[in-house]
Amino acid sequence: SGVEGSSSPAVPERAIQRLNENIITAQAELEEIYRFLRSYGVPPGRTQASLHAFKSGVMSRLQYNPAARNTLSQALVSIFSDHGQDPVIRDYAVQHFASWYPDAPDKEVLETALWSALEETGGTIAGSALLGLMHLTGGWPEQIDLQEVERAALKMAGDERCGELSRITALQVCGRLTLKAALPLAERLAENATSVTLQTAAIATLADLGGQEAIPVLRGYAENDNPRLAMAGRTALERLERKENGRPIVQ
Repeated sequence: SGVEGSSSPAVPERAIQRLNENIITAQAELEEIYRFLRSYGVPPGRTQASLHAFKSGVMSRLQYNPAARNTLSQALVSIFSDHGQDPVIRDYAVQHFASWYPDAPDKEVLETALWSALEETGGTIAGSALLGLMHLTGGWPEQIDLQEVERAALKMAGDERCGELSRITALQVCGRLTLKAALPLAERLAENATSVTLQTAAIATLADLGGQEAIPVLRGYAENDNPRLAMAGRTALERLERKENGRPIVQ
């Protein structure tokens, strides 16, 4: 069950049709599907974007098939672990770690892979893993420690060596978790981040973490000459208004 490197992978149409009808039972058919998911390249008649969506859909369908119960976790991890694989497909595999986790019989395999994926901060993978871990803390607090996830989010958001997309996701997670320890970092990035995209993410996080004291700061951004920062400031003010029990705060 190693990595398959076909440059023009054939789609196992019959096996996938049976999967879609939820009647697949043969391990040989599952292995055929797994080989396709692990394969490289774009089959004739498909675009790369459509292949991404198709493979993600197959990963989803496998989660509903009892025959895949004991093999799916390892199949998903093998896709993520293959650094020669399309990074978008690897990211989809990480996203499916979290969606499959509640039903997986081998949860520890997925936990290990999710924590490992946090190290891949150059693109989107670390952010996807962090989001997955955050969602799992709600239903599986004994297995996924909330404080560990908070520490990971705060570290990623503040690490200038991380890719911008990972840092933006980490800021969003800090906001969703109402992680007050991230407030000074969000204030600093809103003011001094080297990209407007990271600044706007930090401004949004101020609305999640701040209270009435954040209003003057957000008003300042809402009046910024940069239209993207101004929009972020106005949106953050509106969100903060809703959070503050609907009390009107925008003058």
